[in-house]
Parts: sequence; structure tokens; C-alpha cells
Amino acid sequence: ISESFEKRSYRQCTEGLEVDGVPWIPLIGRNSFLRTENPSPWHTHKGCIEIVYCRHGTCEYESRGKVYQLKPGRIFVSRPNESHRMMSNPKGLAPYYLLFKIPERQAKGLFGDEVRFIEHKLRKVPRLFNGGPRTGSCFVRLFRLIEQRFDDKSERQLRILETCLSLILSVLDASEAPMSDGGSARVQALAEEMRAHPEQSYPIEALANATAETSKEQGA
Repeated sequence: ISESFEKRSYRQCTEGLEVDGVPWIPLIGRNSFLRTENPSPWHTHKGCIEIVYCRHGTCEYESRGKVYQLKPGRIFVSRPNESHRMMSNPKGLAPYYLLFKIPERQAKGLFGDEVRFIEHKLRKVPRLFNGGPRTGSCFVRLFRLIEQRFDDKSERQLRILETCLSLILSVLDASEAPMSDGGSARVQALAEEMRAHPEQSYPIEALANATAETSKEQGA
């Protein structure tokens, strides 16, 4: 369902990392909504935990009878086989996302015990929390590595594996921090967007307005 809906709705870059030696991330993507779309259909991710990091825009997720507002810098997590949907798909929304595949209990191999530890921790994180700049930076670095050409396949796999572990650990660390109103997260997300796309124009007035809005939210 993800593939068909995404290709119809917005520009996207999606692929799994199994071929790069990370079988526990079967899907990773970054999307930019080019126009406002209808709510997504109810869906589940069989045997996977979904992690969504909002880098720009605001949307709402519905899951288990509750609505979660995803703002810049925040993370939404859905449990395995848990039905959920995006209630709105506004123009300008730009999230990163990945699926973490639940490992088979008898599975062994590189980082087998560590991956099961990650699963155990991810099952306990809140469904919504602030991600912080580290998570966004890890996503940026990971996509750069995916697109980069390497002369040595082993180097590519090691660097991608290291970044994946840093990304997941940053999510776990962020989940333990107190939840704020998201004002500082918006500033962090803006800074990450500028670092990720330095070629774009960022007028001073637009940045000042964004800062002013954040200050009002924090003072409210």
C-alpha cells in the first residue's frame, strides 16, 4: 500500500537497505508533498515498527482512537501491525521515514543481540516525541551515503551500518527526553533543512518570521 500511494501522490525516494547489509531496515524514504492530498488510507506495517521524522510542515496521524500532531522536529512511531493513517497531507509536508523489521527470534548474525535490544526499546517509546537535531542530521547523512558512489562495497556497507545504528540510537535517546511544545524543535528543523539544502535561498525576513513565531509559541 505504501508504494502505490506514494507513487501516485508525491515525489519520493524510497528503498530498503538489505543489499547494504542492514536487513532490519527494509524501507527508508524521504518525501515532499507537492500539493495537498486526501488523507491516506488506513494501513499497517506487518512485522515492522515505523519511525517518521518531520523535517518540514505539519500533519496529523490517527492511531488507536487518538490523534497525534506531527510538527517539524517531532517523531511519530507506530507499532507492528498497528493500524494508522495520516489524516492530512498538506502541501509542503516533508518527512523522513523508515521501517524497522522485527527480527526472527532464532536469527543470528552480525549485531543479532543488539538488533533485538533495539526492538525491545522501540516497542516502549512514546508514539510522539521531539526528535532533536541529531536525528535529522543522521537521516541527512544516511541519504547522502545511499546516493554516494563507493569504490569498495565493504566501506559503503560499514558506513551505512554505522549511520543506521547512530540514527536508531538517536531516536531512542530522544524518546527519553521531556516533551516540549515543539518551538525549539521547529528552529532545529529549520537549521537542518538549511544544512541539507544549502543551494536554496533563505530570505532574512522569512527566517526572522519563523523565529518570531517560535518565540510566541514558547512564551504562550
